[in-house]
Amino acid sequence: MDAQKTSNLNKFQTLIVFLGILSIAGSSWYFLYKMDENMKNMMDGDMQMGMDMKSEMDMKADNTSGINISDQRIRLMPPNIKMTAGYFSIENKGNEKIKLVSASSSLFDKVELHTMYKDGDAMMMKEVGHVELLPSKKFKFSPMGHHLMLIGPKEVLKEGAVVDVELNFSNSVAIKTNFVVKKISVMKMNMQETWLPDTGWMPPMSNIWSLNDFYQLFIMWAIMMIAMMSPSIVGSVLMYAKVNKAKMEKGLQYTPTFIFYLGYLLAWIIYSLGISLIQYPLQVEALMNPMLASISHTLSAVVLIIAGIYQFTPYKYACLNKCRTPLSLIMAQWKDGSWGALTMGLSNGFYCVFCCWFLMAVLLVAGVMNMAFVVILTLFVLVEKLLPVPESMESVYFKVITIVPGLFLIAWGVSFIL
Repeated sequence: MDAQKTSNLNKFQTLIVFLGILSIAGSSWYFLYKMDENMKNMMDGDMQMGMDMKSEMDMKADNTSGINISDQRIRLMPPNIKMTAGYFSIENKGNEKIKLVSASSSLFDKVELHTMYKDGDAMMMKEVGHVELLPSKKFKFSPMGHHLMLIGPKEVLKEGAVVDVELNFSNSVAIKTNFVVKKISVMKMNMQETWLPDTGWMPPMSNIWSLNDFYQLFIMWAIMMIAMMSPSIVGSVLMYAKVNKAKMEKGLQYTPTFIFYLGYLLAWIIYSLGISLIQYPLQVEALMNPMLASISHTLSAVVLIIAGIYQFTPYKYACLNKCRTPLSLIMAQWKDGSWGALTMGLSNGFYCVFCCWFLMAVLLVAGVMNMAFVVILTLFVLVEKLLPVPESMESVYFKVITIVPGLFLIAWGVSFIL
């Protein structure tokens, strides 16, 4: 078939294609923003219900120093998880400000003071040197806030076990107290499992994942990929529709354009399943936090450096070239019928997947639900694939659009291991 003889679409036909893709992409973006909003509400409001629940034993440790400790509990974790978190309330009944500077336990190799904080739309965790306790004030160590990070258990802790913890303060006071190991469910409050896409789904804080949790993770990735990548396929879909129109005008077999688009989306759905299978063990092994972002410097460095290096490979260049020239790709692979349209869309989609798969994997570091980064990544892909440049500048453009991000990703990765 001669590419020069493809008919142009009229305004109505072009509008129908745009509206079809826009409706699917828009629905996907709406799902993501509702999910992001629900996560924020859970962090900022509803989760306080779980944070304020006291343990059944309601143990208190009083000291002549005027420091009162209560509601000590440690989250029960699976035996393969080598760290857990401790929560409690502490009240400074004195008249001067003091600091909690360290903690230790005979049942753990190390105990650190940690806090959760917002970095854009993502929740991150970091170690802190101390926690200030104001006079006559109570301070709560709670999920999604300050907490004790207990690392390297020396034995398997079972529900109901008592763990000794020593808290050290800036006024040279050391208080020994006991924590009770308990099941602490924060993210799953008032939530029921559903096999529908669920904007209210939250990853389990305990890292004990059910089949439904994995399914919801996969659905979230699939919807995110549809939202992010649909805008960049507009050119290819319009090109396919033009060829289809030319065939129809000649009385040849016509295949609905949406089947080609469905094949493209199917490629990214397959990618979503693959990345979910990779992320699942990372979550279970506590290498990623409940907000779906890496907390391992090694993991972050490996993902970013590989993503950066891939930008320099001929595979990246070849796939990006195919994505930027949809007409030649469509004409070279043309197949009649619905199955032909589906396989053409799938092939086009896989070129796009292999162009961007490591860029999408960077979300494991930045945070899968870091909406600010998701938007930035979407805009970059649009520029990368659709920005028109003069033919004489195409070679320079390819170098800039691949080498600059590659260097940035490598430098970002190296920063995690320096």
